[in-house]
This record gives sequence, C-alpha cells and structure tokens, in this order.
Amino acid sequence: MVSGRPKPDHADFGRLLFALDAEVVALTECRVASGWTLAFDKAPFAGLHYCTSGAARLIVGDDAPIALAPHMLIMTPPNRPYRFEVPDAKGALSPTRRQEARFRTDLPAGAIQRIVAGEEDPRLVLICGLFRVRYGASLDPFASMTAPITAAFEDTMRPAGSLHALLAEVREGQLGARAMARALLTEVLIALFRRQATVKAARLEPLSILHAPPIARALAEMTSRPDAPHSMDSLSRAAGLSRSAFALRFRSATGRTPMAALRDIRMGRAADLLARGNLTEEQVAGMVGYRSRSSFLRAFRAVHGATPSGYLAEAGGSPDTDAPSPVR
Repeated sequence: MVSGRPKPDHADFGRLLFALDAEVVALTECRVASGWTLAFDKAPFAGLHYCTSGAARLIVGDDAPIALAPHMLIMTPPNRPYRFEVPDAKGALSPTRRQEARFRTDLPAGAIQRIVAGEEDPRLVLICGLFRVRYGASLDPFASMTAPITAAFEDTMRPAGSLHALLAEVREGQLGARAMARALLTEVLIALFRRQATVKAARLEPLSILHAPPIARALAEMTSRPDAPHSMDSLSRAAGLSRSAFALRFRSATGRTPMAALRDIRMGRAADLLARGNLTEEQVAGMVGYRSRSSFLRAFRAVHGATPSGYLAEAGGSPDTDAPSPVR
C-alpha cells in the first residue's frame, strides 16, 4: 500500500458538492391539523422536509419518532414510507384522522401540489419535496441511505429563504427556472451538510464517501477533471492506495468499479454539454476525456441508451433553458 493517505479537507468536500447534479422531482406544501396523521408511501427518491411552523413527530418506517420543531430540515431516505403525526391537545391520534398522500410528478409546469390533512387550522406547516442527486449519469450518493438526517436552523438562516425561492421558481416557470431550481436545491443541501459537519457524532450517510478520504480524493479528481487521462494507476495514486486496495475500497464506498463510475461521470457531463447546442460531438468527446468519437459514442449509448441526437430529442431540449417539468 502506498503511504501518505490523503486527509479529508474543505477542498475535497467542496469539489464533491460542486459536482453534484441536483434536480427537483416534486414539490408540495403540506398542512396538517391537530390530531391528524399525514402518511407518505415509499418513493424511489430521497425527500427534503422543512418545518415552517408548528410541532409534530416524523416516523420513518417503524423507526423511533423524530420530534419536529420550526426551522428543522429533514432528509428522508428513498424507498421507505414515512408519516407526520400531530397529536391533539391530549396527545392522542385517531386512526380515522389519517390522510394518505403521494407526491404528484405529473403536474404541469408552474403547478405546486398542496396536501391538507384535516379541515381545522393547521398545527403543522411543511415544505416537502422529492429530489434526485447524482454524480454524472447514475452514481447516486443517496441510493444506499437508510436513515433520516435532521438539522435545526434559525429562521434567519439560508434554507428557509432558499426553499421559498425554490417554490416561487417552480410556480412562476420563468426562463432559466430549472437551472435556478437546481442551484437553490444545491444550496439547501450544502446548508444541511455544513450543519451536519459541525455537529459532533452527526451522521452524513449520503456522503459516506467522505468517511473514506482516499476514495473522496479519487472521486473529486474524477468529478472536477473529467477530461483528464484518468486510469486505475493514476486514480489509485491520487487515493494513496495500491491498485487492488483502491478497487476494493472504491466499490465498497460507491457500489461501482472506479472505471464504471468514471464513465458515468463523464457521460453525465457530456449530456449537459451537448444540451447547450453549440458544441459538436467531437468537441464534447474531447472535453470528457475521449480521443475518438467512436469510443465516445459507444460509451454514451451504453450509459444513456441512445445516441447523443436521440438522447437530446427524447429530452426535448436544453435542461438549462426550459421551465421545470415533472419527472414521469
């Protein structure tokens, strides 16, 4: 094993966050009355929930309840049901006062879903959303998340303003709304990760890569310099590990082999570059580390299931200029 393992630092953390591709899948405003339960079925995406006012408890699956208070931000894991319980004045819940809910992903651009549990004045008000985050085309740091992450903020701090601005961007659907929505979502995630990083013994499960500094360093190299001539040798040197140790630890941390992750990262970047509409396939190939157009096209088809022209036709244009559209 090569000596001198790199330590996690702000530079690695910043490069990994900068490379995150964040996209809003669905947004909703939720209002829950006293004595009511608002229950969401499992979804294939992680969720963000911000308590704007009121008090309640969140239960993910059969886990222990999490107490909610104003200005708390909670990330829920994918593929697990959860519910918000608001006991009445006596601390009781009625089984008949239960609202089953699901996020709508088929709403037209500019529409915001609203979910109301109970006709009385709400005791709990939430901004809730589903989001998708990836490195490149498919490397999802949240896919293995199993437990929620919570962080408490003050009302003057950034998440509240960013989330309200995110709702406004989706509602108004102006030029560049999708790009702005991505930027605001990324800002909320960074605020959550920053807060967690300052809390002793806090869990950062979705960024567990950062608990393996050698892997974080190699992944940061891939994401920040997709055009570089990366290889197993160069990446293992960046990680400060032998080839075999690097391969094992990278797969353990990410669920992918290093070269498969590199290909997906490059192809995710390629899709973004092609969507701009002012670059040729040859130019994009060079910008993501491919010397030949043919090898680039093979990799693109393997990841996206289509040629670049077919992919763009299916996507319906540049994601940076269209208004937000739901994932179907």
